[in-house]
Amino acid sequence: MRSPLWAALLIGAALSLPTASAQTTYCPVQVIPDYVLGFAYRALLRLDPACPPGGVGRVRKVSTLNSYGPFVPQKPGGLPQYGGVWGWNLTAISSSVPSRELWTTLHWEWNYWDGTDWLPAEGP
Repeated sequence: MRSPLWAALLIGAALSLPTASAQTTYCPVQVIPDYVLGFAYRALLRLDPACPPGGVGRVRKVSTLNSYGPFVPQKPGGLPQYGGVWGWNLTAISSSVPSRELWTTLHWEWNYWDGTDWLPAEGP
């Protein structure tokens, strides 16, 4: 016979799981050039100060070299070396952006996801 305590724990755990109706709040991201070396800079990525607690910034880098062509290189781009995702997540306490990708040449720009479209990230 199972204890009622186990049943209560299982029900409580099930109720604390996120549901399909939970909406993710996507926030704008600010890109602040930290170190500048002529043709490149190290980006500091920050969530917009108005982002609510639990909000997420989703970012990517897009090449500006052939932005009018049929293919615009982007990172992470869903490639296995980037974890197979189409954007990196940024929260108030963590970031999935690899540190090597923070170095940005002038031929790349940062975009953020607003929930429906990719938009240019904001400056300081």
